[in-house]
Amino acid sequence: MGQNIKKKTAHNIYYGVDRKTSALRHISDVPSGAKCACNCIACGKPLEARKGSVRKHHFAHESNYECLYAAEVAVYKAAANVIIELGRLALPPIAISFPAWRKDELLKDAQIIEPDQVLFECSPLQYPPMLTIILQNSKLRLLFEFGAYYSEEDLCNLIHEAEFENYSLLLYHFPPISEDSFFVPSSLKTIFQDTHTKNKWIRSALIDRRRTWYLAMAIEPDLWGGGYECAVHEGKYRGKYSARWVDCAYCEFNLATPPGCLCLAAGEDRVPPDLQRRIADRRLKNDACFEPKKQQVAIPQSASPQEDELSHIEEARIKKIFDPNADAPIRDKLGRRWLMCKHCGEVKLSQEMAMYGGVGSCNRGVCSSCYRKGNSFI
Repeated sequence: MGQNIKKKTAHNIYYGVDRKTSALRHISDVPSGAKCACNCIACGKPLEARKGSVRKHHFAHESNYECLYAAEVAVYKAAANVIIELGRLALPPIAISFPAWRKDELLKDAQIIEPDQVLFECSPLQYPPMLTIILQNSKLRLLFEFGAYYSEEDLCNLIHEAEFENYSLLLYHFPPISEDSFFVPSSLKTIFQDTHTKNKWIRSALIDRRRTWYLAMAIEPDLWGGGYECAVHEGKYRGKYSARWVDCAYCEFNLATPPGCLCLAAGEDRVPPDLQRRIADRRLKNDACFEPKKQQVAIPQSASPQEDELSHIEEARIKKIFDPNADAPIRDKLGRRWLMCKHCGEVKLSQEMAMYGGVGSCNRGVCSSCYRKGNSFI
């Protein structure tokens, strides 16, 4: 059961549950009065259809019982039915950012998924309901805001619950529920298959894993002489590479909130090869700004035919005898280290791995290709 976040509200109800078939019916599809033969999705009490010429058509409880959140809960149930009928759901892009970064890092483009399951749960007096999407062992909860509803404290509570239960949380911004034309079935179908819908990630398990990965490699640099020892060579002070907080404020390798510095480049020996190359490129670019002499960059020589042949022979040999459970790192006769990807199972060179090593994983890791794909859709 999800956490209850309630504020007094009561609105026109646009959907009811057919007593005979248990199907969800829109107000436009039923006859007037008690002949609609529908019950409330929230409390189960009988409804009547009010379809006069003055007020907007809506359901109301026969007994005039004030059922708070009945209108909103009905929209959640209608949304679940629409997604099941469509068999797909549009998701916005997933991107990570740190306070010092000028540009977000895109983890996944906007996508259209085909859920394995769509689940709707709402206990009596519960709000908001639980509308969850299951795909590839990942769980996503959809949350609707009708106008301005949730406070910052409300959202924090919902995020904490999502973190504790380990699911992602996607918030949709809907107009006030009084705008009846927005909540008809045809409009809902458009919303849930349009990647430009107004929604945003409140919590993404994929972002949290990526954030943890970055922070595990970052180092707080030593403070000296009013500045930091700079790993990417922002400048020199008294013959030492250094940087002040203003230099780090928008550095792509600073993960802390300025004026703090948590330097990804300082932990260069622990980061994957593609990130090492970015750090090296940044260092060379910064060095050129203040070094009196242009640095000479060695150009690697092409391998000879004999070396190429030996390289292929060693690759074939290593892949044939590779033991991922070996206690020591596995290297070929050319000194190259080989590892097995935990996801695709392929044996690759260390420079093709996004991460590797650790307790019990001396010869295992995750290759760059699998890491980019991610092991979760959210």
